[in-house]
Amino acid sequence: MQGVRDRRAIGDQGYSQIQGDRMRILFSQAFDDRSGNVRGKIAAIDNVTRKLMQEGQRPAAVGFLFSLGHSIIVVLASVAVAATATASP
Repeated sequence: MQGVRDRRAIGDQGYSQIQGDRMRILFSQAFDDRSGNVRGKIAAIDNVTRKLMQEGQRPAAVGFLFSLGHSIIVVLASVAVAATATASP
C-alpha cells in the first residue's frame, strides 16, 4: 500500500524516477562489493605474496599476473557490451 500512496503523492513519472534511482544504487553497491574494493584486491595480492615467500618461492610476478587477469576480464566485458550494443536495433 505504501507504493500506491507514493505514486499518488508524486505522480507516476516521479515514482518511476525514484524506483530507477533505488535500482541504480542497489546495482552499484552490489558490484562495488565485488570489483570496486581496492583494499580487497591489495589484500589478495599480499596474501599470495606472503604465502609464496613462506614456501620459499619468489613472488615477483604476483601483482603483474593479477593485473593481467583483471585486464583480460575488463576487455572481455567491454567486447561483450560492444557486441550487444551493436546487435540491438
